[in-house]
Amino acid sequence: MEQSKEIAGLLEFGKFNDSLVTALSHQVGKFQQLLAQKDQIIAFQSEQLDHYTTIVHNNNQSIGLLEKEIRQRDKKLRRGKWHKVLLSTSLIVLGVVVIIK
Repeated sequence: MEQSKEIAGLLEFGKFNDSLVTALSHQVGKFQQLLAQKDQIIAFQSEQLDHYTTIVHNNNQSIGLLEKEIRQRDKKLRRGKWHKVLLSTSLIVLGVVVIIK
């Protein structure tokens, strides 16, 4: 009688363990799926980051080229202003010389 109670208890404990193993296996499967999804998201975001890094690099190059072009135009404008001042001064001096003679 005691043996049958012991056997029944062990069988019940075995069924509990089996159901526990089944439930944990199911949870492990879900966690593996979540891990795979997380890895896919990380890979996608890594690709996006590379893409955005390339865009930023290209934009920085464009900004550098535009700044260089602005400096060149400013230089031309300053040269043009200097030429105008020099021409005006020489015309005034020439006018004064013509008036004096």
